Amino acid sequence: MLILTIFAMLCLLLVMYMISRDFLYPPVIFTGVWLISLVGVLLSGDLFYELYGTALLVYLIGAIAFSVGGVLGFWLMCGNTKHAQIGTSNAYSRRAIYRFLDVVLIVLVTGLPLYWREISSGVSNVNTELMLYTIRHNEVEASGSAGSFNLINNFGGLAQFLALVMFYEIDGSFERSWRAIISVVLAIVYGAMTGTKGGVVILLLTLYFISAIKGRRFRVLPLLGTIGLALFGFAVGVVVINLTFESYASTGVMLSEIADQILTYWLGGIVAFQRIAENPNAIESTQPIYRFFLETAHSLGINVKVPSIHADYTMIGPSINGNVYTIYFTYFKDWGWFGTVIIMLVLGMGLTFLYKRAMQGKTIAVLFYAMMLVGLVISFNGEHFFLGLNGYIKAFIFFYVVYQLVPNMARKPYWKWEGHV
Repeated sequence: MLILTIFAMLCLLLVMYMISRDFLYPPVIFTGVWLISLVGVLLSGDLFYELYGTALLVYLIGAIAFSVGGVLGFWLMCGNTKHAQIGTSNAYSRRAIYRFLDVVLIVLVTGLPLYWREISSGVSNVNTELMLYTIRHNEVEASGSAGSFNLINNFGGLAQFLALVMFYEIDGSFERSWRAIISVVLAIVYGAMTGTKGGVVILLLTLYFISAIKGRRFRVLPLLGTIGLALFGFAVGVVVINLTFESYASTGVMLSEIADQILTYWLGGIVAFQRIAENPNAIESTQPIYRFFLETAHSLGINVKVPSIHADYTMIGPSINGNVYTIYFTYFKDWGWFGTVIIMLVLGMGLTFLYKRAMQGKTIAVLFYAMMLVGLVISFNGEHFFLGLNGYIKAFIFFYVVYQLVPNMARKPYWKWEGHV
């Protein structure tokens, strides 16, 4: 049945590409990623348990519903998609944007020690080599609680947003390029401080998609290079976090274990979801689409329960377990077949609307669509749209300030610092 599902997914991919003639079209990205992932499961041999039954049907129906939504959105917005890079025509506005970004960069550079002190304050008695492991462990333990607003704690997310904008603003000049490089490195450092492994993967993939959307080209070699860098960063995280207490007879054995860990993060959720597909009540629902509102209410002092976002573990192979269950853990488990089809259809339509705006060169749309594409790419790991609302709202506020408020202020007379003789 897995082979038949792969064949059906391949046919769906070809149809979606023939409709759009664009590899950046949402259904093409989504179907392509799931096709490659299912092939990965097929080729993984005995590492995972056999994949069959309802889970495969959910994957296929979900992809079809998403694609139908994408086609509807494509037809509804079948007007002009000619690329027209949106920039600020007023020289004062452009200069103000650059100055604002420089100020944010300086704040984040100087705030790096403060951020480290904030997140490491609870692990001061831990050995240095276990510091990142303990920080990550504490974050996982606290995932069910939403604290009050803390400006310093938001520096990590702000660094990510700044890196995206700085990268977008690269125009071939040296001054814009070195600022972008510093911003990207800074975002990686902020992410590494929290002990997360996926941050570098998400950042690098988003940067690739920004470049691809701006150039309106899906380039394979840069993508492979991006994936290579992302996997290297992820592998370092695996060694520091997952394999902290392990020892190996040789480097080869350690590399083999790292490869198995990467395969588990990539394909494990696809196999683990089979348990949910066969019995949606098998484990507690921890990632509902309204989780953002629960967290917000809790942070405002309202007495609501916010479950830990990390679900229970499931055996996915003879000696492997995992606790990620794909995007359908949020949709199928809580909303069943009907809800899954409707949500995937609406999601496909909405992302296609955003795709059309991005292809017209709308700056904020380009940045947001690149972020959404990464959510599609890692949908085999979990849901990253409703659960990511907090980050998306903050990103929109930052992008809006950069490309709307700052340029508008720059048009005011007091921003024009020209002297008069």
